[in-house]
Amino acid sequence: MSEMFKKGATEKAKEPEMIAVTQEEGQALMVIAERFFLQERLGESKFSTADRAQAESEVCLHLRRELKRHSPLCRPPERRVLFGPEENFSPQYKDGQIVDYIIVDTQIEVDLVLHEEALAGAYWCLLVALHPDSQHHKIAGVQGDVLWPLAAKLRVVKELRKEIKLHDAKPRRIKRDEVPAEGEMVDL
Repeated sequence: MSEMFKKGATEKAKEPEMIAVTQEEGQALMVIAERFFLQERLGESKFSTADRAQAESEVCLHLRRELKRHSPLCRPPERRVLFGPEENFSPQYKDGQIVDYIIVDTQIEVDLVLHEEALAGAYWCLLVALHPDSQHHKIAGVQGDVLWPLAAKLRVVKELRKEIKLHDAKPRRIKRDEVPAEGEMVDL
């Protein structure tokens, strides 16, 4: 298991950290946190019942609490999985009823105050969302455009790459066909 968030008996709690996330990054994190589940195995890593319970506590109790502080549409009566200020959502109506919301500006920034436990929860969410062996649903484009930049803001890229085993991955070199001469037929 990753050593990043194991606490020593004498380690003092760190001061909370303020991190500005875009509405798009916060929304992705909120969706992952709402559906968070840490499998027993991810690649070569095996997580004990205690590890999984700790991760769930950090995600569900600490990270989600901070995300919901900035999400008025997540509270009753709406209870939608929507991150960010209400004024940045445009309601969509059908038969006079709100059926959905669309984010107006995905790049609006929201300042999150992340205590150590909430930061650990964000790390677990990113690990579950980015690990190739994870059963978490992956959406094309979200990893590269949203999640890895969020990991960089949280300063956990190296740790994630290490846990996912990308730290020693080499790019694949593809041998390409030679360019055919003009008029030459190509065998397929």
